[in-house]
Amino acid sequence: MILYGFLAFVTVSTLIAFANWRAGLFLWLLIAILQDPVRKAIPGYPVYLTVSFAPVYAATFFAIQREIDLFVVIRRYFPSLLIRFQALIVCVTISALVGLITLGFSPIRTGIGVLSYFGGVPAVMIGLGLGIRQRGIIVERLIMAFIALTAILLIGVQLERWEVSLPLPVLGSMNAEKTLDLRWFNDYDYIAMTSGFYRSAEIMGWHAMVMVLCCLFMGFKDLRSAPIFGAIAIWGTYCALLSGRRKMLMLLVVFAAIMLVMSAAKDRQRILTYIGAVAIAMLFSLPFVTDSLYLMTFTSGLDTAAAKISEKGMQGPTWLFWIVGPFGYGVGAIAQGAQHFGDLTVEIPFVEGGFEKVMVELGLFGTAVGLLVAFEMLSKAYSIASWMKRSQKFSLDATFCFAFVIANLTAFLIAFQFLGDPFIASFVGLIYGVLLSFAVPEAKKSPRTPDLLRGPIDNRAPRNVYVSQIRG
Repeated sequence: MILYGFLAFVTVSTLIAFANWRAGLFLWLLIAILQDPVRKAIPGYPVYLTVSFAPVYAATFFAIQREIDLFVVIRRYFPSLLIRFQALIVCVTISALVGLITLGFSPIRTGIGVLSYFGGVPAVMIGLGLGIRQRGIIVERLIMAFIALTAILLIGVQLERWEVSLPLPVLGSMNAEKTLDLRWFNDYDYIAMTSGFYRSAEIMGWHAMVMVLCCLFMGFKDLRSAPIFGAIAIWGTYCALLSGRRKMLMLLVVFAAIMLVMSAAKDRQRILTYIGAVAIAMLFSLPFVTDSLYLMTFTSGLDTAAAKISEKGMQGPTWLFWIVGPFGYGVGAIAQGAQHFGDLTVEIPFVEGGFEKVMVELGLFGTAVGLLVAFEMLSKAYSIASWMKRSQKFSLDATFCFAFVIANLTAFLIAFQFLGDPFIASFVGLIYGVLLSFAVPEAKKSPRTPDLLRGPIDNRAPRNVYVSQIRG
């Protein structure tokens, strides 16, 4: 009954999203957040429910594409990025054929691998269209919806800690062996990782910490509501601590640092004051409600962060350079979720970092092209965020988008698993698309007018791209 009711809700939501992309955005978010507890409530944990938001996601994309020809916008404003991305498509296709033909991967495994690279692309385009069509208010509303839904669902973290018994088995991870939920952070001490209503501690920790980042942003924007958002941020940090995943602290540290460095001078004092106030509140409150072992886990993460980045970003790739070959082991070799669809017949190097994953699956040629794409994407993001400092209205929005994307990519460098989650990849892609939209004129009344398509072919100079926004 639960399964059929949920699938009926997804079907109705898809129809609504196809007719109204604004409603589709919120329905996409709602289904993505609810899909984990629904999946855990159903015997066998159906794997396909992990992408139950996909029909609404696709309908939202087609609906916004009807209003704005996003492909034309990308060709006009981001041609260099498009060329590099097309080269990446070729490399992923070759790697997919290597896995299918040479190593005997199942088509489903290969498909999951391909989606891990391109599943977030429609979200980038949705974010781009969202920023062009209705910049500002709807993005804030979407973030507010994420904060509200996540804050409520995180109640499951405390229920699990209290060992509350519910009629349905929706608390705790889906690991059959509960010893997998224990995390050793030195030779003697371990903690129990908490998942709450989410399917794993990793996914719960990401949602909790991203809620914290969103609360900080909303606190920067609206000082009157800042105490409320600060309290929710403390709640999210508490839940992230209970996840036992140290990389979540890195999200917070990198995000705060970039917000301070990249923000306009007129915003910097406000950001510093708010971050300081929330940090002090955390220091005085969290030790009283959190076991010291969880605090030790996070502090040990600070001690090992530099070594982890060096290991995953330099040492691991140097070792892989000599064994992955020109085209790698094939797309889907180590993709998140692919383990449910066929066993591997070859031995694959065990890696954890995101850069290492790309090397294993795409090989040397694909990795080189991937680095070119990543450089172009980050160059565009930095260029836009830097120029948007001059905007009187959207400087904080652009800085938030840039800091959010960089924080997630930094965590991805250390461990790729959480960005292997389809919703997480699409959410990060959406924020990146919103950032790109600041380089394109806003089109509130007539989004398909030729004015939207007039602009520089080379988008490396944001001052010429959207002069009216930069002037504020």
